Amino acid sequence: MQTKIILGHLCPLFQKGLQTVVEQDSTLCLIGATGESEQLLDLARLQQPDVVIVDGNLPDAFGVVEGLNKTGSCAPLVFAPSPDEETFFQFFRVGARAYIDSMIPDGELLDTIHRLACGECLIHGERFERLSQPEPMAEHLPPALEEDSEPSESVAPLLTARETDVLRYIAAGYSNKEIALTICISDQTIKNHITRILKKMNVSDRTAAVVSGLRTGLIQLDSLPPSRPERPRDTPALTVQRRAC
Repeated sequence: MQTKIILGHLCPLFQKGLQTVVEQDSTLCLIGATGESEQLLDLARLQQPDVVIVDGNLPDAFGVVEGLNKTGSCAPLVFAPSPDEETFFQFFRVGARAYIDSMIPDGELLDTIHRLACGECLIHGERFERLSQPEPMAEHLPPALEEDSEPSESVAPLLTARETDVLRYIAAGYSNKEIALTICISDQTIKNHITRILKKMNVSDRTAAVVSGLRTGLIQLDSLPPSRPERPRDTPALTVQRRAC
């Protein structure tokens, strides 16, 4: 049985390129492509694909991924629109099953599609150089820690209640300033908390801290704070920007 794929990407040239890649594998079938968000959701409802490839630059890309999860059992694969970790976490909060960059080799893209169709969650890209190739994600996030920086299983009692709260907000996609505003403390205090969290958890960045927290049970996705508050209109968006081809 063939794995059915639908592509939602702003660039027609990319759509043609992906079709060429997919045609290399007789077990895959590209059944639809569009550059429109609403049309992508309509196609998914009608065709019931196994995997939907989503351009992270589509208008309302977060809403598209969330909508795809309501249409059936398809696995949303997101082409990363931005290297920032807030965008990464937000996509997984709304149900992305894979997060990859545009530099992924053909073979690895095909492998990622197959593994998604089998129920795995994956990530690939230079943004996460700790991964030499796509790896399954525990609880919808990648076990992407430095090989020489394995998380301590006893990390939970090391963090204070406040530090654990800060870690939850980080996992929910909040910036330092947003966390500070939400829990009514200064930006510098948040930075101090994060510095201590990274040191205690023996990791080098916020992403690895969240992954470690999920793997050790310190935090859970179903108990995270609500998604980050909407930014003011005059604040540059971190996410979707229509890209010219």
